[in-house]
Amino acid sequence: MQLANLKRRCHSRVGGNPCNAAVAAERVAAATVIFRVGNGARYLATVAGVAITLAVSFAIAKPSSTAQGSVLARAQSEEAHGQWQQAAQDFRAVLSASPHSNAARRGLARTLAIMGQCNEAANSFSKISPQPGGEADLFLGVCHFRTRQFTQAITELRQAVRLTPESKQARIDLARSYAAAGQDEKAIGVLKEWLKGHSQDVDAMYWIGQFYEKLADQTFQQMEASHPNSYLVYETQGAQYRARQQYPQALAAFKKALALAPPGTPGLHFYIGDVYWRTLHFEDAERELKEELGLNPDHSKANFELGDLYAKEGNSQAAIPYLQKALFLDPHLVEAHRSLGRAYMQEKQYPQALNEFLQVEKAEPNNHTIHALLASAYRKLGRMNDAKREAQVSAQLENETIQKIQKNKQAEQNSVKNSAQN
Repeated sequence: MQLANLKRRCHSRVGGNPCNAAVAAERVAAATVIFRVGNGARYLATVAGVAITLAVSFAIAKPSSTAQGSVLARAQSEEAHGQWQQAAQDFRAVLSASPHSNAARRGLARTLAIMGQCNEAANSFSKISPQPGGEADLFLGVCHFRTRQFTQAITELRQAVRLTPESKQARIDLARSYAAAGQDEKAIGVLKEWLKGHSQDVDAMYWIGQFYEKLADQTFQQMEASHPNSYLVYETQGAQYRARQQYPQALAAFKKALALAPPGTPGLHFYIGDVYWRTLHFEDAERELKEELGLNPDHSKANFELGDLYAKEGNSQAAIPYLQKALFLDPHLVEAHRSLGRAYMQEKQYPQALNEFLQVEKAEPNNHTIHALLASAYRKLGRMNDAKREAQVSAQLENETIQKIQKNKQAEQNSVKNSAQN
């Protein structure tokens, strides 16, 4: 409605020719602004649902509206391409000739916020009528975040989230402001709330992971300071590193825990052996896993990993007893069923192998590798139709898996790229 009124005013005062600014405004439904900060990084902010209203006051007031519109368009192009200083200069030139141009005022405010001139940006936003809602809060919040004024940033970004609840960037920036202010749990809460309606959002999940890692590191530092000689502190740290797949650090932490622990403490040899097993250092893994089983013969995962490494080394006769015991202790160890099936295949015990593979297939029906193993077992048993069917299923699932991995990899790369740009 406001845009239609502007166009009618433009027609009535400029001899029936529509104003360039009004026509341009009709084409803009949201503003996507890409800008650079001082260190040369790029930052992307999409202000959803906020149109850049191109004011027509300068076109009405002056016959040189075409020239002014050209300067405004150039300034907006410079803003979009990260040429902040030039954009600010051109926005100011338009305002000098047309002080009531909301489009120029808004562009100048955004550009000043991007350049870290928060007070000047706030002053420019305050002169816009009507107020641009969540856009001003988002840009000012980001400005204060980048200038490390976190309390002010939080206030503005909370308002931006309230006014534009579907703006992901506002929520991510609010979460990062909370985290920078040492309020990591609030940061996680902001993004968990977003994930309720956007469960597959990789950007939100990436930042939640970052905040959890920070909390874990802080917890360890507190534990280390208060209990410097406790093996449990280093056992906890090792578990954190292992969960992140930072295996050298995990191994060092577990070894330090073992050095501090009372003799015969269960679990630590398994943790060390588990890291060696994961990194395919089978000789070291065998030594540590046997140490663990000497202390705790009924450790199901130690039995599994020792049997699995024997199977992978081709020593199926040594593997089978450990894998059988692991499954007796824990029938839900899916990978133990797979490893035992392979050991049976090496021993040409094909019916037993097929039974183990079927157990895995029940648990992981969409895993293409188990269908390939089933096809192999069926062929050995002479069941060629079943083998053909499983081979086809395996090929189809493998293709779907590759496509999914490529899609997730691209999404992860985009997430990391955007995070680095921020």
